[in-house]
Amino acid sequence: MWSNGDVVAVRELWKGRVWKARPWIVVQDEPDELVLWIPKEAPTKLPSGSGIPRDEWELEDGVFTRAGLRVVRPDRLHSTLLFEGDTGLEWYVNLERPLRRSRLGFDHLDRELDLLVRRDGTWEWLDEDEFDEAQALGVIAPDEAAAMREEGERVLAEWPFPTGWEEWKPDPVWEVPALPDGWDKVPWPVLRTERLELRPVDPSDLPWFAAVRGDPRFPPWTRSWEDSEKSLGSKLSHWATHGFGSFAIPGDGIIGLEYTGAGLAGIAPHEVDLGWSLRPDCSGQGIATEAARAVLDFARREQIGPLVVRMSPDNATSRRVAEKLGFILAGEGRAKNGDSVEVYRQPS
Repeated sequence: MWSNGDVVAVRELWKGRVWKARPWIVVQDEPDELVLWIPKEAPTKLPSGSGIPRDEWELEDGVFTRAGLRVVRPDRLHSTLLFEGDTGLEWYVNLERPLRRSRLGFDHLDRELDLLVRRDGTWEWLDEDEFDEAQALGVIAPDEAAAMREEGERVLAEWPFPTGWEEWKPDPVWEVPALPDGWDKVPWPVLRTERLELRPVDPSDLPWFAAVRGDPRFPPWTRSWEDSEKSLGSKLSHWATHGFGSFAIPGDGIIGLEYTGAGLAGIAPHEVDLGWSLRPDCSGQGIATEAARAVLDFARREQIGPLVVRMSPDNATSRRVAEKLGFILAGEGRAKNGDSVEVYRQPS
């Protein structure tokens, strides 16, 4: 946890790089609520041109044009920002991927759509044109777009205004913060256990990855080289887009850590799927449990989650691994192809 007065970098990540970065000052960092403050004239790093993420960009120096307070609650797809607007204090509901802790502060990604709520109870959606354009460009997938719209509607139904922070004032000794050293670096982790070394998946993994997926335990439609190439490409994109993803045990298997997305009954779009696929001759050696535990520990350190494990009801081997990791059966769901799955979650 960060302490009152600490300066942190709040970064938006896209395709494995920093898309935007701003320094914020920590007001409160508690398990149930994070509160940050940014003063007017704080330095920013922003891409030129459109605010919609794209493949190539350069960051330019700028300044934050007004002071603001940011209130964040765990696992929600939004932050509430308190700004002084033309008619007084306004609440700006920023719809986004949840903030994740980093060694420098917090990482996330704005999803274009926002809500503006005024003191008199009126409200309006903001940036709907950009939201539609981002979907047309493939920057926001349909299931994520639906989740963001639903989150905004949920906020309106809950109506958490006022937030309780409306009368707060910053410490007068606080100076305009600067971005901490290393704000522009997004390192890829390597995980080590007693027997294993895991690293993020790499394009060079395709030959052995395809061989693992060619095993008869996998559904027939997943065993082709083309499907393996597509699956690996998706895992590489997940790392680039989210800053975390699947880990390889080179030559032996993959431990997945990915957003499930919409379309899976019984699983929320913001939940992160923990899974494992290993060569058959690795079975019975505890490798899946050892590797998955290392990835689980990584997810806890990086505040990635909530986590979910899903499997076929007849997959007794994976069930034992999940239970060893502390997951319990939480219900049933359905995969996108309609197959029944068991859903495991960690006890709260």
